[in-house]
Amino acid sequence: MKGDQRNIYPGGNTPRGFYSYYNYILPQRKAEKIYCIKGGPGSGKSTLMKKTGEYFLEKGEDVDYLWCSSDPDSLDGILLPDRGVAVIDGTAPHVTDPVNPGAVDKIINLGMFWDEEKLRNSRNEIIACSERMTIMFSFAYNYLEIASMHYSFIEKLMDELTDEEMIIRISEELCRQVRSGKEKDGRIGSVKKMFASAITPRGLKNGLNSLCGTLEKIITLELPVGFRSEKILRPAADKLVREGCNIEEYYCPVDPLNKLEHIIIPSEKTGIFTCNKYHYTDRSDELFSLKIAEDSADNNMKYCIIQEQQAEAENNIMKAVEMLKYAKREHDNLEKYYIDAMDFEGIESVFSRIVYEIEEVKHRK
Repeated sequence: MKGDQRNIYPGGNTPRGFYSYYNYILPQRKAEKIYCIKGGPGSGKSTLMKKTGEYFLEKGEDVDYLWCSSDPDSLDGILLPDRGVAVIDGTAPHVTDPVNPGAVDKIINLGMFWDEEKLRNSRNEIIACSERMTIMFSFAYNYLEIASMHYSFIEKLMDELTDEEMIIRISEELCRQVRSGKEKDGRIGSVKKMFASAITPRGLKNGLNSLCGTLEKIITLELPVGFRSEKILRPAADKLVREGCNIEEYYCPVDPLNKLEHIIIPSEKTGIFTCNKYHYTDRSDELFSLKIAEDSADNNMKYCIIQEQQAEAENNIMKAVEMLKYAKREHDNLEKYYIDAMDFEGIESVFSRIVYEIEEVKHRK
């Protein structure tokens, strides 16, 4: 039987530029082996990782696919959690260098399979593509920064329109739903941070339904767009960690440092997901809804402002998507130079070697 595939984003296009949670993919002390793939655009990194992931999926193993936010068809990495093995893209903008070379990390340099003379002959064109791509990304990030300012305004208004006591009650109830009747064991849990959604050249993407696939219980929070979901989820997450749970936290790309949107507690086979018009799950076992007050002229005016600000924020996010499309176009042009210079038969031998080495790593289950 085929294994389960989860779709996750280890990095994102954000108002802070490209924001990476790469260091959470597989901590060194939990890793058996981490492959860092080096090579230019179009050199076969994503294809190599996809083939490796598919190979182990077909063998019945679970695989986390770590997708690229700037090219939703490409991978930034794969993780085989049951073996403690990751294969990740180690080139810009998510530069990953070995921390413990040989002991844990291994560099795979696909540059050994390219014709350097061909690339040098296209030097000026390659540099020009890279420069244009950098400019388009900077425009996208500026639009996202403007969108985040609109959301900051919305958050202030939401704070005035929501019941603080209700927020506390929902947060406490979430912990009860996850840990009902279970004793604390005195240890402190751990946190893994990622993105479940991304702002990409093809619009807003998310992998929520794939994250639900391996869970036995799905708790959904129906929240207004722009509400600070971390007001409910942050206290719940902190309490679960204090009670010994290892959790996965998934953040919003518009506020990658603060806006916690989803929590998964693997040991309890439970997930808590916020839902709105941008991201939702096909399944819900428990539903909590938070409504904003509209019962006075003053509150109604605030609600109208919120709607106006939401439209402005969405408009700027869509402008950012347009800039990402231009950046992707330049990236595709850049890939052509590397594809033309690559010996892809040589990369096939790399795939065989990686698969052989991973199969030597014992399952942890």
